Amino acid sequence: MDRKQNVWIGTEVGLDKMEIKTRRFTHYKNNPADTNSLISDVAACFLEDRKNHLWIGCTEGINLLDNKTGKFRHYLKGNGIMNLFEDGSDIIWASTYRKGLFRFDSSTGNFISFVNPNTGLPINNVLAVTEDNQKNLWLFSITTIMRLNAKRDLLITYGKDYGIRRNQNGWVRTIKGPSGDILSGDQSGYYMFSPDSIISNPCSAPGSYN
Repeated sequence: MDRKQNVWIGTEVGLDKMEIKTRRFTHYKNNPADTNSLISDVAACFLEDRKNHLWIGCTEGINLLDNKTGKFRHYLKGNGIMNLFEDGSDIIWASTYRKGLFRFDSSTGNFISFVNPNTGLPINNVLAVTEDNQKNLWLFSITTIMRLNAKRDLLITYGKDYGIRRNQNGWVRTIKGPSGDILSGDQSGYYMFSPDSIISNPCSAPGSYN
């Protein structure tokens, strides 16, 4: 639900908006003849940023909706979008299926690749992103949980040795609780951990799996 109390529903045959006040439905679909239509009919994730812009991640890229015209601007064409997230510095992050992690550069109006600051290689298979109270980003991949520090110049990876199980389903949902704990769940179970305790003791496991 967006700030105007509209409910957005992503399906495999297009995108629907339900206006609760007027009980009106609007259906958006890809139209090959219209370059400003929905980039693909499979809508996977949504983000309403702090400027009230609505971003929709699809199997073929990102859509930015123009609320006045109902048209879309496209980004990262040809990339399956797994997750969209806005951090505390108003930077929008997009994780793709195979091309790594991107962040939006407001000065150029484009998404740019964000590589692993330790290796210079793409950060692949990121399924979800969230931020803790210290502005560290937590990246959840198929086989690991990663912490990207607030300066975005150090990436710490927690894998099998820390009790992280392989994600068998290809999707993850995360949320930060009122106390700052981070919860991450998929169809097999969930993790819950306190980021502060991990930062102060880097040899400890990220949390419990249930």
